[in-house]
Amino acid sequence: MPTTTIAPSVKTIPTVDGGVFGGVDLIYDTRLAKGDNKNELRSYLAKQWVRPPLHLAKSYEDDQWALNLLMSPTAGLLAGDKIEINIQVLNQAKAAVISPAACRVHTMQNGSASIYQHYQVSNQSILDIWAAPLILQKQASLKQDTRVDIDASSTLFMLESIMPGRSAYAESFSFDSWSSKLEIYLDQELLVYENFTVKPGQGDVKDWQTFYPDAHYASFYYISPQVDKAFIAQLHELELGVDTKLGASLCTNNKGIGIKLLSRNSLHLRKAIITVREFFENQTTISFPRATKRAQTFYH
Repeated sequence: MPTTTIAPSVKTIPTVDGGVFGGVDLIYDTRLAKGDNKNELRSYLAKQWVRPPLHLAKSYEDDQWALNLLMSPTAGLLAGDKIEINIQVLNQAKAAVISPAACRVHTMQNGSASIYQHYQVSNQSILDIWAAPLILQKQASLKQDTRVDIDASSTLFMLESIMPGRSAYAESFSFDSWSSKLEIYLDQELLVYENFTVKPGQGDVKDWQTFYPDAHYASFYYISPQVDKAFIAQLHELELGVDTKLGASLCTNNKGIGIKLLSRNSLHLRKAIITVREFFENQTTISFPRATKRAQTFYH
């Protein structure tokens, strides 16, 4: 069954003179398989809306997952650009949205770029978000606003990562500002709230640089009915070497786990991310699609 097109979501970010407004609106659902597996549910992309500068590659199936590559084929984000990402996963669907290329946030004379994300996961569904690293170039400014609505029967894997500049230009924490707000609601009750701003010029990254001068950062959230408080000690015992630091903590009522990673460079960060994902795959009944590893080429 082909996917259909839907109009943009009700919540939109107004455009700004000189900037670009783009984004995606995706709905994943399930349907009965054909042929010999007629009683098996298959996940698929039921509806989509896409607007440049984002591009959505053709959806394909990998081990009962619906998988999409989301990318920005343009140069990156400039001052005034606004991106909105809305994803819904319904009816026991398994959806993975990954990015095969890093996204650069360019030098800005004034203003900032903005990213708004809203993820909704319900009815025993799974959503795996492995977003592209954001490369914050010299004098760049970025604002992120992320909201997740999930019910207690569903599972979320969500990763974001930050690179402190372009290594080819010897940039390291020379961006102006990075602001991030995150709200995760479980059964309509607030489970996770983060709201912070990082300004290297005001000394906000000195703690990171105590460990690694060019530290790369990642934040990972796992929300699932399979959370076990014993996972925290086991995560801290993972063998990540001297080039990565990991911190993990339980969310309220043991309903989720938040993990922060700090690595010496992008290659060590990638290794740590894969190690964490493999840990959850081994400890739970979740099996990630194989293509997620192959698609993450931007760390090389």
